[in-house]
Amino acid sequence: MGRRRIGVDLDGTLCIGEHWDTEEQCSEAKPILDMIAIVNDLFRDDFVVIYTARQNWLMNVTFDWLDKHNVHYHAVSNRKVPFDLLIDDTAIPLSSLYKP
Repeated sequence: MGRRRIGVDLDGTLCIGEHWDTEEQCSEAKPILDMIAIVNDLFRDDFVVIYTARQNWLMNVTFDWLDKHNVHYHAVSNRKVPFDLLIDDTAIPLSSLYKP
């Protein structure tokens, strides 16, 4: 099996809470260190994309936050892209929505 494309949500997954209103919010977000360690471990064998709903004008401060907290990643996207696996605090399994 080759490298998986793994999407990792930022707000609520790598940091506590949601931070997309101000640059200050983004830069002061509290990291979730255990999750960052998991992502850094995945980075060795998989292609890690940090996936966020933050708008373009918040991306520079987002990159700064990722660097400050030593998050290893290959790419960052605020657009929908295909993943083999998505790690997200708000993901809803299909089985909870669809009952045959």
